[in-house]
Amino acid sequence: MQFIAEYGLFLAKAVTVLAAVLIVAGVLTALTSRQKKTAERRLEVTDLNRHYEQMERALRGALLPPREFKRELKAKKKADKAKAKADKRAAKADAKTAAAADAKVDAGAEKPGDGDGEKTVETVDSGQATVDANDGEKLAGQTHAAGDGEKVAGQPNAGDGEKPTGESANTVTNEKLAGESNTVTVAEQKPNADETSSASKRIFVLNFDGDIRASAVSSLCQEVSAILTMAGPGDEVVVRVESGGGVVHGYGLAASQLRRLRDRGIPLTVAVDKIAASGGYMMACVADQIIAAPFAFIGSIGVLLQAPNLRGLLKKHDVEFEQIYAGEHKRTLTLFGENTDKAREKVRQQIEETHNLFKAHVKAQRPGVDIEQVATGEYWLGSRALEMGLVDRLQTSDDYLMDARFDAQILELHYAEKLKLIDRFSSLMRARWSGPAGIGAPGDGLDRPMVL
Repeated sequence: MQFIAEYGLFLAKAVTVLAAVLIVAGVLTALTSRQKKTAERRLEVTDLNRHYEQMERALRGALLPPREFKRELKAKKKADKAKAKADKRAAKADAKTAAAADAKVDAGAEKPGDGDGEKTVETVDSGQATVDANDGEKLAGQTHAAGDGEKVAGQPNAGDGEKPTGESANTVTNEKLAGESNTVTVAEQKPNADETSSASKRIFVLNFDGDIRASAVSSLCQEVSAILTMAGPGDEVVVRVESGGGVVHGYGLAASQLRRLRDRGIPLTVAVDKIAASGGYMMACVADQIIAAPFAFIGSIGVLLQAPNLRGLLKKHDVEFEQIYAGEHKRTLTLFGENTDKAREKVRQQIEETHNLFKAHVKAQRPGVDIEQVATGEYWLGSRALEMGLVDRLQTSDDYLMDARFDAQILELHYAEKLKLIDRFSSLMRARWSGPAGIGAPGDGLDRPMVL
């Protein structure tokens, strides 16, 4: 008996010591976390052009003889340096041209010439433009000055001491000076393919890896907002979607975020390498074009709600469940109470209404699709989805970006949010309590249909 008493005392001491250690550790963690921000948020940008170049360089380094590879590296470095200088000169020339245009606009506003205050610019064979004598000044080759001029395709740079001959002269046109700036055009000149700047077009790449709760939508919102601060109609956004669907409200918001890009005239391409089903396809169909791998899962345009009912188990153990609410349809189906036929019918109506909205959404984005044929909840492989009009082309996202890397600057964006340990734990607990089929905490009812 004494042994049992001593053992119990020892066990109590051990538990006390363990609890004290845990409490101290928790206090220290809380104090440390208070010194940091609640969450570290940042936008990560990856230059995919450079990434592809590095991979190519690594492979060539392994395949080529060392001397030949070294010569290539030197030549590449020299070419990059020359290109950087050319870009710098072009930027300087553009800045001077803009400054000259602004100065002329200001001068015209203060001292208007005869008539309606317009300035006339004449074109001469020497490639220089002179302003009408009424203004008493000359635009002595400001637009294409020696050493600062822009290089015209098929002609040597004036900075090299040569003047363009045998070609149509550069034409400088001046708009009305009532608050408008000068515009410079080059007549009948087309740049060579080698001189086309890769930075003339930018492709922004986003990745959406969706779960049943569409958790990635918060990052997607920030990424789209960041793109809208910089992108224009000449750029493009590629979104790599991988999702089998989830809650209606989550994926509805994700589709709305992609719609923001379309509304501002920015071309949008969605690439599906593995799966874009239900909520995933709700997002994908917003795009101007959808590309998919041949064996990617596409479709599943349907709505599902499912959950267990534990009333029988509770009754078996003599557990009563009470639920009080106001409003006839505040609660329909329930986890622990008795489900009535009236409640089931109401839920069916809600699901059918959600399905109709889903079909209308797809039909509005892709009017050529036979919506009654594809909105059965089935999914198809990419090759079959192409025949049914659900996608536009069979191609992987890697192939698409590799083809575009010579004509555009490709930037991959990711909005990262690093949470504290306590925040991660709370998020995990919320996910655990959400239950199957996107239900809230026990007793919350089944009034939130899902796209699955």
